[in-house]
Amino acid sequence: MNIALPGMKTYIVAATLILVVGVEQGLGIDVPGVELGENWMMAVMNALGLGTVRAAIGKLGA
Repeated sequence: MNIALPGMKTYIVAATLILVVGVEQGLGIDVPGVELGENWMMAVMNALGLGTVRAAIGKLGA
């Protein structure tokens, strides 16, 4: 499957991860297949870091 979203797939993954954490922790809804445990803030930080690294790579032109 070839998705024509150049440079946007990483941001979509990061936003989805933040959304899932928000639903799990903020709304208290159990999302099947997601086990955050006590360290749920680390998942948020990982998603933000993923988006930041992708933005930096995009600015370098690599």
